[in-house]
Amino acid sequence: LNLYNNRDSILKFVSSYVDIYSNLASLEYRRGNTDKAIHYQSLAIKKVEEQINNKNTSFLLGDHYTNVNLMSNLSLYYLVNNEIDKAIDWEMKNLDYKKVYFIAGSPYFGYSHINLGEAYFMKKEYETALRHTILGYNLLAKDSIDKRRALTNMVKNHFILNKKSEAEKYLLELNRINNQRMKSLFTELTYHEKKNFLDKQIRFYTDFLPRYTAGINSDTLKTVLYDGILLSKGALLSSDIGLRKFIKNSNDSIYLEDYNRLQFYKRSIIKELKNNRSSIIIDSLSNIANELEDSLILKSKVYGNYLKNQSITWKDIRSKLSSKCMAIEFIDFQLENDSMVYAALVLKKDYKAPKLITLCNSDLLENLDIKDTYTSPKLDNIIWKPLKEELKDVD
Repeated sequence: LNLYNNRDSILKFVSSYVDIYSNLASLEYRRGNTDKAIHYQSLAIKKVEEQINNKNTSFLLGDHYTNVNLMSNLSLYYLVNNEIDKAIDWEMKNLDYKKVYFIAGSPYFGYSHINLGEAYFMKKEYETALRHTILGYNLLAKDSIDKRRALTNMVKNHFILNKKSEAEKYLLELNRINNQRMKSLFTELTYHEKKNFLDKQIRFYTDFLPRYTAGINSDTLKTVLYDGILLSKGALLSSDIGLRKFIKNSNDSIYLEDYNRLQFYKRSIIKELKNNRSSIIIDSLSNIANELEDSLILKSKVYGNYLKNQSITWKDIRSKLSSKCMAIEFIDFQLENDSMVYAALVLKKDYKAPKLITLCNSDLLENLDIKDTYTSPKLDNIIWKPLKEELKDVD
């Protein structure tokens, strides 16, 4: 910005100022400085509005797309800054602007309605929030990222208004899209990319889905939750096992040599970590290991499709259980009030669906002295007592 300000005025372009201010706003937002982000974003919008008011003939359709994005971001910054009314005002201005320059029914209208839905939800005006969310949901493209965002909001809005059957319907649709995305995209990624992908996607299966399954209390959702946990837990593990199986069965000396090198580097990383060696050395070893691992996966034309054939469900688990056995999946998830809950998904041979049993809030476990684990009945009362009925006749 300082360099550009010192240039001759003839060489200064409004679009460059817009980009500079917008980038500064984004950087300040990422640093947590929302006041500064609002300041710079407002300057970017002011520059655009000057061109519109001056009827600058160089202001093209692409600049209108830029302006609506600028206004949406400014609305977001106000929302994060807990200035909800200002966030709503700017998104409403954005919506009015779109009505002038965009074709009716464009997905761009959907983005504004989703943003408004989230703002009104924060304001606890849930009926208005739901109305905007439904409009946004209907305008966005099928199975897009924004469609998933809209579905997430549809679940939250319907649930808080106690419209649980509707919340369940949209949660099932969201789960279907997420599962489809997991199975289609996951197969094309390298091992390192798979791990990063899972880190971002895992919260749906470990937090969002169990939270609303517990609240709606539907057998259908309990089966979906059980399958989702199996899918998310098994994905990366199957990825690693699949790689090892492929290498061993390939009988290719180059693959085997690369695989042995990979194991050597992994052991070296563990050794360096134990010895508290320099992070530079560890990072270098990690980069080499990641490159080797990725290259091994990319060389295989067969490997990568394993997840398409991975269709283990709760019914498969049930079929393997004897009449005296019970499978337990312990999970934890956050409620709307931000408190953490621990629960158990239990499954027995004669169950028509898994059962979800709430165990305790996190504060009970956090306040438990580790010394009491084996010498006090506290842990038993917290974890096993709620499962007492289910554990009858279990060996």
